[in-house]
This record gives sequence, structure tokens and C-alpha cells, in this order.
Amino acid sequence: MAKSATEQATKADTPPPRKPLGTRILDALPIFISSNLRSKRSRKIWIRCWVAAWASFVLMLPQKSLTALGNASFFGILTSLLIPPNAPVQMYLFGITIYMVGECVGWSIGCIAMKIALKVRNQTVTRESLLRVEQMAASSGSANPEAVFEEKLFEGAFLDTRASVIYGVLIAIGAAFFAFARARVPKLFFFSMFGMIFLDAFCTYGPLFPIADYTVVDTIVISASCSMAIGIACCVLIFPETMNHWYLDTVADLLGALKGYSALHRKVLDYNPDEVSQDADGVVSKSAAVREGLLMGIQALGMKSALINVEFSFGRWSGDDAKAIEEPLKVLVSRMSGFDSFPRLMTRYQKERANQVFKSSAGAVTAITLVDHQTAAANINDIEEIAGDTEIIRQLISRRRDLEEKFNVRCEDVFVNLRSSTSELRDALTRSIGAVQNAISVVNTCRWRESRQLARFTMAEKELDDAVENLRLCLDEYKHDKRYIMLQPFIPLLQAVDDATRDGDAFEAEAERRGLPIRSLIIACVYASNLVVSSDASIELLDLVRETCHKRRKARLWAPSKLRQIAHWLMRRERSESQIGDEDDPAELEQEEVKKTAQYKLDPDSRPPGNAFQTFMNKLHLLYLWFSSAEGIFVVKYTILTVVMWIPSVFKSSAKFYYEQKGLWALVMAQTTCYMFAADQFFNYVMRLTGTFLGLVVALFTWYAGNGHGNGNPYGLAAAFGVVLIPVAFGRAFLKPMFQIPYLMFTSTLSLAIGYSWIDGHLFVIGSPGIGWEVVWKRFVVVASGCVGSFLVMIIPPTTMSGRKAVRTRHAAVITELSSLYALLMSGWITDFEAAEETAQSPKKRLRGLVPLSTSTFALHEKANEKGISTEAAPPSNLSFSYPPQIQKQKMKWIVEFSRRMIALSQQIQALKMQTMMSRWEGNFRGTWPFKEYMGLIEYEGNMLAALQQLAGSLDRLDSDWKTTLNQRSLILNPDFITDVMSTFALVAQSLRTSEPMHQILPTSLLDRLLFEHTTKTLVALHRPIERTEYVEKVQNPEFMYFATGIASVSLIIGSLDDMHKATKRLCGEVPFSGFDRWRAEYEQHFYGP
Repeated sequence: MAKSATEQATKADTPPPRKPLGTRILDALPIFISSNLRSKRSRKIWIRCWVAAWASFVLMLPQKSLTALGNASFFGILTSLLIPPNAPVQMYLFGITIYMVGECVGWSIGCIAMKIALKVRNQTVTRESLLRVEQMAASSGSANPEAVFEEKLFEGAFLDTRASVIYGVLIAIGAAFFAFARARVPKLFFFSMFGMIFLDAFCTYGPLFPIADYTVVDTIVISASCSMAIGIACCVLIFPETMNHWYLDTVADLLGALKGYSALHRKVLDYNPDEVSQDADGVVSKSAAVREGLLMGIQALGMKSALINVEFSFGRWSGDDAKAIEEPLKVLVSRMSGFDSFPRLMTRYQKERANQVFKSSAGAVTAITLVDHQTAAANINDIEEIAGDTEIIRQLISRRRDLEEKFNVRCEDVFVNLRSSTSELRDALTRSIGAVQNAISVVNTCRWRESRQLARFTMAEKELDDAVENLRLCLDEYKHDKRYIMLQPFIPLLQAVDDATRDGDAFEAEAERRGLPIRSLIIACVYASNLVVSSDASIELLDLVRETCHKRRKARLWAPSKLRQIAHWLMRRERSESQIGDEDDPAELEQEEVKKTAQYKLDPDSRPPGNAFQTFMNKLHLLYLWFSSAEGIFVVKYTILTVVMWIPSVFKSSAKFYYEQKGLWALVMAQTTCYMFAADQFFNYVMRLTGTFLGLVVALFTWYAGNGHGNGNPYGLAAAFGVVLIPVAFGRAFLKPMFQIPYLMFTSTLSLAIGYSWIDGHLFVIGSPGIGWEVVWKRFVVVASGCVGSFLVMIIPPTTMSGRKAVRTRHAAVITELSSLYALLMSGWITDFEAAEETAQSPKKRLRGLVPLSTSTFALHEKANEKGISTEAAPPSNLSFSYPPQIQKQKMKWIVEFSRRMIALSQQIQALKMQTMMSRWEGNFRGTWPFKEYMGLIEYEGNMLAALQQLAGSLDRLDSDWKTTLNQRSLILNPDFITDVMSTFALVAQSLRTSEPMHQILPTSLLDRLLFEHTTKTLVALHRPIERTEYVEKVQNPEFMYFATGIASVSLIIGSLDDMHKATKRLCGEVPFSGFDRWRAEYEQHFYGP
């Protein structure tokens, strides 16, 4: 024993083994670098991109190929770096198709310009100029008369004013078109950029030619096409990857991130509220970042599935099998994202306690001495409230805190039981996600030599079977047994209320129940309900994957589904007309319904046009308004900038200088640095100039390392550039999108500097660009000239719209959309109540469903008595009913619409966050920009969106009785409260849109509004007996978790709106009301004080 103890002590004192040097280096690198270096698939993509770029560069080194490619052969390496083959061949073909379509559109506009320009030229002057230049070339005594002719050509000897005007008009039209495409659809950036490059090249060089030459830009097309062909060959021959494999690999990565997200929230549950509010170890912020990445990843997954069935693939799963995972995975990610509401509730809980402790120490009143109002105020304790501004709210919160401490039901007390009761289910959920990730990875990676991988398949399927059965067992055990552990601290309190009810004092029991400190139970139920619904979603995903694995036992070659559909169509018999259209597509019906929706916005200055002339003038007015918008101003400025920067190319005095000094690239740089918002433009100046500088430094190093002081050594330059391409290809393939702009400038500058240097030493060109250093400094001057041009156009009135103003107005638009989403949810809930009224058999049942909806409960009570409906006793709570199929279908319509709009709004909020961060680049010339306030608004908007989503999920799972109870406890469907909420939404959005201050007397908390409705409800309750309910039995009902989640969601919705209201006041200002604060304090002390 002594020896064993000594060995254990020695082993404990022994330091852990030192990690290998390579592992330590990888650990020190940024995560996106180390993760891709460790990934086998990423290394394959890296090699493929490097080979494609290096082959495109080597292609221009031999003299024969260089001569064939022409003086724009550097476009090959430029194309390979701008559009690397880092995706399956279908996606790569899609990318280069956009590239080529842009080129063809720009080329076609240039050809039209040349055709018209040749028609309007003065043919007599043109013939005389041709004859004069030919004679000059013949009499020059040069050994190469063609070179003399070409030199005179680029000096502008054949320029014609009328032809130049035509080119100017066409380049202006083309610039307006591409600018509009770029502003309207930002994803078409490459389309507009390359289309504009071709149009610029054609309209810059075209006016110099006296005859038709529609192949002015053929050297660019040939070089780019060769690079694209190399890229396609690399996609097919070097570590080829199908869309099926790429898609499943993305799914496996998402599941891995989801598993990590689950592990993070396991840690969050281990913290106490104080640690959560302080974000101990950064776990809460890290989980929020992971959640954001999951939502973005699941959105990107849908884009990758579009081309999955247009390929031949070999493996066990078909494209349809892979796509079938998308929907259950979306559901799982959506439900697990609800875990983020738990730390938000804990943070609000802790902040509220801290605020009350501070206010109590400052002398605030902490006792409630209300008589009739006490029950109504205490009823709000079912809702997690924010720290209020009024006396009654401060008293309410203080009383709640005292009761929690008295009965030992604080969050930190309740969470002990929550951890122990959910421990096994949390472990099972995490293991199940890991099991399905492993199964998909095995299916995806073991496509060939299947017999050798049979053991891996068997083990993965066994792990999957065990995981799903274990998860199902743990979930059933939690629902039927361990769920009650969380309720144990509250059972004595609720039992006391039930005992008082049985003793006959129902009103006193109801008053006592309304004062129960169950807020911590509601927060715990939020976590539990999210865990349960996430487990349900995980089981659905596991069952689907397990079923597919058992169904697909052998790998096979899968043909494109389009071909299979054609074969099926050829072999099948035609259906009868009666079989067609038996069932309508819900999505199509929803789109038709949206189209039928009326446009509510009216023009306050004129009625709709009544004749053709008014219609024309109205269209003209709309066009004028569009030109006054940020988008219209951008298109106009982009067009003006293009024409101004192009003009020197058609003057005889400057045409030669423009050509020799590559003025075309100054024009291109001016266009690419022109943006709709000033912040984006400033950001791009910094990023592009930084990328240009670094690209020039690397280009100098590469050129002189491979060539020394010579004009170019093909072997040395190929070797030097190949080495430099290793990190360059890695960055282009895996760099984050936010760093792509400077990196694109870096790769473009590297390609242009080395390409021009090589071309100058091996081809005859007019206006030698130079070699090495000479190319580098000229390139930087050209880039700087383009930036200066775009900057001058930006500051010319009307000035480019401020990005900060755009952020403010977009916040107004997002808040308006949130109000519409809130209205849709409330409307759907009301529709459910109306459906309940139609299907209910008893007038009492109808009255019970209507009570929460009444504007005045007194009026409804009187109206019911007039109609002979007794209100002496409410119906028993065990009565329920279900919706008929047609009502259920109508219910699903608003749920589908709500989900669609919620996803779209979440994308807008993410885009707004990026724009807010970008707007910091405008500087602080007029004062410090309140960046934190705007970021706070984004946080509040995201919180409200998540709360609305959570409330919709609760409504989807609750039956009609529990929905009625939820409404009675939260009063969220009270018409007066809905009016207040919608009014607050409108006021906040309007203040942000117009930058007008809000009035001080407007409420900063909607809690005060709820108090009045609760008071009214309590006074009505005095006239009729309270509903007899066993509260212990009700809390133990499985649906109580979803009810509590709905209560917490209402709280988050109210709190988020209040936060947005306060933030808007801090941003836009507040109109004071002299003496109001003192009068309100005295009033509350008089009516609510001790």
C-alpha cells in the first residue's frame, strides 16, 4: 500500500508529456489556420488551388504560349487567384459562369459602341488619316513599319469626336447598368466588376481604332479561359470532390459545432447567476458567437443543396438522402438556439436583484402596503420583469426577492435540482449529436473499398442505435420521473394553496397563489423545455439518419436526378386529369396569399392616378424619388466617375500617356472603390491600399528572388512564385470573408506586378511598363489615382450617404419588421381563439376564451349577463377540444409565414451588425459616434426575435386550455396592451427614422400598463368565485414547462422593447417635462407608499 501511494504521488508530481513541436506551433496559430491545417480535406483543397494558380502562371512563361496569350496573359494567374477551384466542379462552373456572363455583357456593349461609332465617323477624315500614317510608317526607315503604325494608333492619330461621344454614351449606360446590378444584388459583385473591366477596356481602346476590330479584348478572354480550363481540370483530376461529399462534410461540421454549443451550455448551467451576468470565462459570449455561426451555417447549407442532384456521385447515399437531413437539422439548430434565452433570463434576474439592493440601500421603500392593488401587482410575478422606474414596481421586485430568500427558491437554490435532474439527458443529447456526426462522417469518407471499411460502418451504426435508444430512454425518464425533482422546492408552497382552497377560502388561496415566488421555477422550466424539444428534434434527426443507413447498405453510382426524372417520364404512363392538382402546395398558396395582401401605405400628397397622363407622371415622380435615394445617388456618381476617368483616353494630347501608364487600371480602381455609403468607401480605401502595398512588397521579393537583375529567368521565377503561392493559395481558399477585400487586392497586385514585368521583358508592347521596381511604384500611383478620383466624386454634392445614417434608418426598418412579426404572432394566436370559439359547444367555454381578449372585463361581464350567460363559475379546467383539420391547416399557414419572415429578419439583423461595425470607419469628425448604443440595439432586436420565436414554439405545443391560461397570466392579448406595444414600436421606429427626440412622459416600461389590466381583472374576480384548480397537479403537468417558457418569452419581449425604447431615447434625445418626475414620485408615494 505504501509503495502504491508512493507511486501515485510520484505520478502526480510528474509533469505531463511535452507536446510535439508541430502540435505546439499549430496551437499557437489562429483557429482558422490551425483547423484547416489539421483537416485532411482542407489540405487537399489547398493543393488543388496551388496547382491551378501555379499552372496558370507557368503557362505564360514559354515564349510561344506568351505570344499566343498576348500582352494581357497575366489575366490567367489573376483569374486563378480571384476564382480558385476550392469547391466541387459544379460550384466552380457556377462561379466562372457568372464571371464569363459579366465579361460577355461588357464585351457586347463595347461591340455595340464600336458598331455605332464606325457608322458616325467622318469617313473622309478617317481615310486621310490612314493614308498619312501609312506613308509616315513607310518613310520612317524602320525595320518594323507595323510597330510605327501601332505607335501612331495609340497616340490617338485616328480619334474622332463623334465616335468618342458614342463610346462615352455607351460606357455611361453600361456603367449605370453594372452599378445598378451591384447595388441591387451585392452577390453580383464579380459579375459587375468583370463586366465593367471588359467594357472599360473596349471603350478605352476602341476609339483609337479607325476600323472594326471586335476582338480588342480577346487577349483577356483567352488568358482567363485558359485559367478556367486549368481550374476545371484540377477540380476533376486533383482530389475530385462531389457536391454530395461537400454537402455531407458541411453537415458533419455543423453537427460538430452543435455538439460544442451543447457542451458550452452545460458549462453555463454550472454557473450561478452572478457568474453568468459577469460572463465568467467568456462562456456566454462564446456560446452566443457559436449560435450565430450555426444560424449562418444552416442558411448557407440550403445554398449548397441546390446543385447536389446534377452530378454523378459514388457512395451509399444519394443526393436526395443527403438533402433530407437539411430540414430536421434546421429544426434541431433552431430549437437548440433557444438555450441562449436561459443566460439572458439569468442575467436579467441578477441585474434586477443588484439594482434593488442598490436602491434599497439608497433609502427606497421596500414594503408593499397595497390593499386592493396588492393581489393585482403580485400577479405579475409570473412574468420575469425588468427593474422598473416606478415605486410600485420597485416594491414588487423587492417583495419578490424577500419571498425567494424566505422560501429558499432563489435561482441558485433551484438550479441545484435542475442540474441533477437534467444531467443524464444533457449527456445523452451531446452523445447523440456526436453519434450522428460520426455516422455521417463515416458514410461520407468511406465511399471506396467498402469491404475494408465494413467494421467502421458497423461500429458507427451501433453507436447511432445506442445513442438514439439511450436518448429516448433518458427523455422518457425525465418526462415521467426526473422532471419532478426540479419542482420539489415549490411543492410545499403550492400544496399550502391547495389546502387553503379545500378549506373553503378560495379567494385567499388565489391571492396567496398570485404572490408565490415562482420566477426561478419559470427560468428553470425555460432550460428544461428547450432541452426536451431539442432532444425531440435530435431523435427525429437520428431516426432519419439511422433509417437511411439501414436502407443504404452498399455504395453505388448515383446518376443526376434530372436524368432519372427524364427516364421516369419516358417510361411512366400519363396520369388522368383528375389526378392532377389533387393537393395544393402550401408554399404556393402562401405566396398567392401574400400577393393578395393590400398595400396599406398611401401617398398623403396625392390620390392614386386616374388616367394615363397621371400614371406617367406618377412613374416619373417615383423615378425621381429613386434617384434621390442612396442607391440612385450611387448609380449616378458611379456613372459620372466612370465618364470622368475615361475622358483622358479620347484626347489626342493624353491618349498615349493614358495607354502607356495603364490608366485603365486607375479607372477600374476608381470604380471598385466607389461605394454606396461613405463608411464602406473609407474602409475599402484602407483595405485596398494595404493589400496593394503588401502585394507590391511580395511581388518585389518574388521577382528579384527568381530573376536577380535580369529580365526574367523562367525556371527561377517559376520556383520563386511557386513557393510564394503556398501561403497565398491557402489564404485565398480559407480566409474569412471580412478579409477577402484586402486579400483580393493583394493577389491582384501580385499578379499584375509580376505579369507586367515578365511581359515587358519578352514581348514588344507600346509604352514599356518596366521591370520589377519600376512596375511596382507605377502600380501604386495608379491605385492611388483611382482612390483619389472616387474620393473627389464622393464629396461632391449630393455627398455619398453616411453609413451611420443608413445604420439608424435600417434599425428603424428592422424594428418596424419586428412589430409586423409581433402582430402576425398575436394575430395567429387570436385566430386560434376564434377557432376555439367556433368549435366550442358551451357558451361558458366561449366566454372563457374571450375574457382575456376583452378591452374592458367589466363590459364583457355585463354583456354576458345581458345575454343570459352565467358568469358565476368558470368551467372546469379539464374541458378541452381540438381543432378540426381545416382550422389546423389555417393555423399552419401563419406558422409557416412567421417562420419564413423570422429567418429573413435574422439575416437582416446579421447584415445590420456588419454594417454597424463598418460604419466606424467614418471617423469621429463631428463627435464620437455612439457605436455601443447601436450594437446594444442589435442585441435587443436579436433578443426580441429569439423571444418571439420561443413564444411561437410554446404556442405550437400548448393546447387550447393552456393557451388560455397563458393569456390570463400574461395578458399579452389584452387589446390595450397590444395597442401600447404597437404604439411603442411605432414611436421607437419613427424616432430613429427621423432622428426626432421622444417625450419624457412616454412610459419606459410596459409593466405599468399591465398593472392596470391586472387590477381590473382582480376587481372582476371579486364578483365571481375563483376557479378551483389543484395547483400541484397543474405544475406537475408536462405542458407547464411550455407554459412557463411562454411566460418567460413574454417577459423577454417586453424587456427587449423597453430596452430598445430606452436606447432610442439615449440616441435621439428626450423632450423634458418640467416637474413631472417630482410629481410622479409624490403621487406614487401617496397612493402606493407606506
